[in-house]
Amino acid sequence: MKIQVSPREEGNVLITAVIISGVLGLTLASYMSLVSDHFRSVMRSQMWNSALPATEAGIEEGLTQAQLAATNLTVNGWSTVASPKVGSLSLAGTTYTKSRTLSDGSSYLVAITPGSAPVITAAGTVVSPLGSGTLTRTVQVTTGAKGMFLAGLTAKGAVSLSGGASMDSFNSTNPLYSTFGLYDPLKRRDNGKIATDDKLLSAITESGVVTIYGSVDTGPGGTDTFSGNAVVGSLAWIGAGGKGIQSGHELNDMNVAFPDVSAPFSGGYFTPGSGTVNGTAYTIAITAPGNYELSSISLSGQQQMIVAASNVVLYVTGAVSLSGQSSIVLSSNASISMYVGGSASLTGQGVANSTGTATNFMLYGLPTSTSVSLSGNAGFIGVVYAPEAALSLSGGGSKSIDISGAAVVSTASISGNFAFHYDESLGNFGGGAFTILSWNEY
Repeated sequence: MKIQVSPREEGNVLITAVIISGVLGLTLASYMSLVSDHFRSVMRSQMWNSALPATEAGIEEGLTQAQLAATNLTVNGWSTVASPKVGSLSLAGTTYTKSRTLSDGSSYLVAITPGSAPVITAAGTVVSPLGSGTLTRTVQVTTGAKGMFLAGLTAKGAVSLSGGASMDSFNSTNPLYSTFGLYDPLKRRDNGKIATDDKLLSAITESGVVTIYGSVDTGPGGTDTFSGNAVVGSLAWIGAGGKGIQSGHELNDMNVAFPDVSAPFSGGYFTPGSGTVNGTAYTIAITAPGNYELSSISLSGQQQMIVAASNVVLYVTGAVSLSGQSSIVLSSNASISMYVGGSASLTGQGVANSTGTATNFMLYGLPTSTSVSLSGNAGFIGVVYAPEAALSLSGGGSKSIDISGAAVVSTASISGNFAFHYDESLGNFGGGAFTILSWNEY
């Protein structure tokens, strides 16, 4: 039986099919638009996130340049530009700029606005993965100068402590936390700090009965490795039997550059010789202020060097070596800045700083000074700034050897019973590094 379909019914079917097709088409178009919008959103998010590392790289290079070339910002490929535009910011006045393209195709433009507290502006730019369009993130940071000695012991690389080493703090300028400017165990504080720029695992290692009354700080990603009965924390927490690291006393935000040391002068100096001071004969005697130079210092047996004047600058182009019972003696009110071009080995009786003030004995290591060591029973009141040197403190036997002051070195190894007392007043000494005070994105 043949079914007959009227033209009207055929038209209805056609209209229905057209409507369904239209609905499906609109649905598909809406879906494709949604997928496209989502894809663009994902791509923009990826670009936004990938632009920040480029911007941060610009900030880091600007901060390093500001610290290492503060007196001549036009070196290392930087150019002087008047009122440049960096990303979304238009800067006023004369600035120093530099641009760089990174290996992943991203780039940055960074500018330094000079001053006692430089302002650094960086704009990181990335290209769309699809090959069209760019995105830029602009960050501006303000900086502030901090002292050369931000911690009791600061290193660029690894720090190792073992045996019975300890660290605490005092403040020689505050009678509440010192006695006549000297360390007093009854007034000690828990702001001792060990810091390193190292970003590796085990950047700081502590074993044995190491005790840090304060904190440890590594570079981003760095870790502090403990074994034995090592402990880090506050006086109260450790006193109450705390073990390991107290919460909040382990940081990983250290990122400070320390400039190398230059020779203090290039001429116009005296050469010190032997002499007698207050009836005692000395192998080397400096009794007047001024600039002095020696090719090396090598004292042994009972030999001694005395500094009996203030504002003494001594440049030792080679090595400094003390052994046996030898020592460097500072008389009352004496002060010396000793620049060393070679290794410095302060064994024997070390430095007898009768002034009791760490900044009265400043040991500066030039880039060729790659090791500084104290061993045996050598006590020390002073400051070491030798950013290319490996510091070694060893010995002490059953007796605790006191070290008061602060040190900045390349790496550090401390073993034996060394008691390190960080003088907090040194945090404001010198102008060794800039730190970021504020971070604003535009």
